[in-house]
Amino acid sequence: MTGRGTQRDPERAERLFTLAAEAGDSHAMFNLAMMHLMDTATDRMSPQAVMTLLMTAAEQDVPEAAGVLGDWFSEVGREVDALTWYERAAQGGHGPSIATGVRYRDAVGTDRDVVRSLTWFLMMLQVGNGDGIHESHQLVSGMSDQQIREAARRAHSPEWAEALINSRRQ
Repeated sequence: MTGRGTQRDPERAERLFTLAAEAGDSHAMFNLAMMHLMDTATDRMSPQAVMTLLMTAAEQDVPEAAGVLGDWFSEVGREVDALTWYERAAQGGHGPSIATGVRYRDAVGTDRDVVRSLTWFLMMLQVGNGDGIHESHQLVSGMSDQQIREAARRAHSPEWAEALINSRRQ
């Protein structure tokens, strides 16, 4: 698709992804769906067929597909579904997104849960994404020490608990 190691040939890439997807390769399903979503595919596929490819890829543990589904469901206002797919993407290693923490913080598609929100923001830090640090600092101002420690424990980063608790006091 991108021409690494050879000439860029989107038509050939599409053919190869189609063959591999038809054979059950979930990464090919994801790549083929992305070609359609980015409008680089030459053959036209219905939006329903593209969604089916993405769903199948996500259900077969392609976390990037779950992230794309989260974005799509959010765009059409299906926030409960969006949250489900965002969490699945993060749990699959796609990296937690700020969208997940924000949804628990702001009660979008779920009830407000500051512990879960802070957990997701801290998990972002675990994978080198510093976007969650500002939200973490804002969120802890209204949390108890126990809530902060629980969120840090869930994020497998207990060292952050005391740092956040102490930052609140300054």
